[in-house]
Amino acid sequence: MTDRVADERTIEDILAQHPAIAEAILDVAPGSLVLVDRQRVLPTGRTDLLFLHGTTLIIAELKVESAREEHLDQVSGYRDELAGTNFALDYELEPIVVAPSVSGRVSEVAKKRGIKTYEYDSKKVLSAFNQRLQDATSAFEKPPMLTGVGHLNYIHGLLEKLTDGPQVVGDLAADSDVFKDTGHRQPSDRLRKLARLGIRLQLVSVPGKTSGGIDSLRISQEDKLDLTERGQRYTEELDRGSNFWEVTDEQATLIIGLLYEQPFYSGITHGMLLLLDSVFELSKNTTPVRREDLLDWFPKKAGKGSEWSEGARSRKDAIDWFGTYLTEVGVIARVDQGYYLTPSGFELLAYHYIDIGKEMVRSE
Repeated sequence: MTDRVADERTIEDILAQHPAIAEAILDVAPGSLVLVDRQRVLPTGRTDLLFLHGTTLIIAELKVESAREEHLDQVSGYRDELAGTNFALDYELEPIVVAPSVSGRVSEVAKKRGIKTYEYDSKKVLSAFNQRLQDATSAFEKPPMLTGVGHLNYIHGLLEKLTDGPQVVGDLAADSDVFKDTGHRQPSDRLRKLARLGIRLQLVSVPGKTSGGIDSLRISQEDKLDLTERGQRYTEELDRGSNFWEVTDEQATLIIGLLYEQPFYSGITHGMLLLLDSVFELSKNTTPVRREDLLDWFPKKAGKGSEWSEGARSRKDAIDWFGTYLTEVGVIARVDQGYYLTPSGFELLAYHYIDIGKEMVRSE
């Protein structure tokens, strides 16, 4: 039995929305096809796809089965009916049949009748479509990044120092009050890690140094760090008492706000959202979500399956660090080795799911 991988409507939708895939099938120059209509009503039926190729109007009859002579009759009839309309008056009409397979006999009959035939592979069409989806999302998605900082609250000392104005990285590294825990063998390296986390959460900036993108920004000993507008608001909410090294509710709201407004701002914001979504997806099968399940699922979802290899420190760090960030802002709860979605976490995901749905509708 033949395994039909897609129905005709699916293939038609893909070719209509992505003429570049149709161009590959018809072996014409990239950008040369323009969709002008689909499912156009004629006396004997509906055309599948109508493309303009220069001054030629291509009447494409699409099939998900082997081409037969009756398909030639069908598209030939459409050509005759369109020939008498104002719509096609200025164009040369070219009927074609596009099918997974075309026998030699049908191909010969088609040539005699002035009809071109083309073969396509449904799996290749679907793969090309899915690749375009990946290419489209990669334009704005940022791959999850690890900073070497296990808690959001570790940057509080740095942010507090920046309330006095821009500070030189080298000077900050020499100030032990910047760090929650002292005794770092390489304080300059630790300071840069804290700074990168602050930058990727839109809390810290490097004045005069914006080239290269948020995630690839390099920080030197001579650079100055400053608070962003969001960083100023975050710092205003610091608990300068005994809970200085804890994320307050107001600070959590500011971080969650960034996840709402700019989820792809950096590899940190995107990584947080991806882990949150992973907890939600895995919770459909078991609650709480087990850490070992996240260790298997999250790297694949993040596109890091090979880079964060099984058993690697980076894979465990990714789960622990992103999980801690999400716990600190209250969108997940972590009890022992179990992860739970919270109401605010579900609201954040629902917001983005609705947003994605709107974009999908707009693209059709």
